[in-house]
Amino acid sequence: MGSIVYAVQLRVLLTLLVLPALLAHPGASAIEDSSIYDDYLKIADIQPAEVDVYQGSNRTFSATVANYGNLCYDASITFRNLPQGITMYPVEPETETIDVKETVKYVITIHASKTAPVGTYLIEIADNSAKDPSTWQTMTLTIQEPLPPPTPAPTKQITPVAAGIPTRPAEAAGQEDRTDRGQSISILIWIVAVLGAFLGIFAFLRHKRV
Repeated sequence: MGSIVYAVQLRVLLTLLVLPALLAHPGASAIEDSSIYDDYLKIADIQPAEVDVYQGSNRTFSATVANYGNLCYDASITFRNLPQGITMYPVEPETETIDVKETVKYVITIHASKTAPVGTYLIEIADNSAKDPSTWQTMTLTIQEPLPPPTPAPTKQITPVAAGIPTRPAEAAGQEDRTDRGQSISILIWIVAVLGAFLGIFAFLRHKRV
């Protein structure tokens, strides 16, 4: 009988000790083994906090989750207020166990469809733990129209060289020299021919007089 009374008194004493602790720590929770823990998984940092993405393209950023509690937790990332045509994938690592007072960086890819509406939006990000108070952090997402394709450089036109037309200064000089020689030879032949004709006529006239 005495042992039963002692057990009841011990349980009452433990309850009196635990209840003030719960009331003194509003962020504290009780788990199945009746221990006390602070549930403090939060988004500690988003880099960059402002992201631009073109329609039909991807962009990456990172979100760091910090464990401010006194137990290890399995943490993942969740989003809300995503505009139409925006998806987040993949989140790496998908789920990670965060030790006490530690942080984990999640790399996230934003995909904007070709029809995603152009504009600036506020996206909210939080840890997806079942016991997380879901302290949402915001980032700014700006969807832009894709850049126009680059203008091709003009193609340099090359004028074909006709046959017989010199393409180099040396060739031109050689051809001019050969042309001059040909003209000189032609003139010399004509002079010889004319002189020969005169000499022939002179000899004929002289022979006729005799």
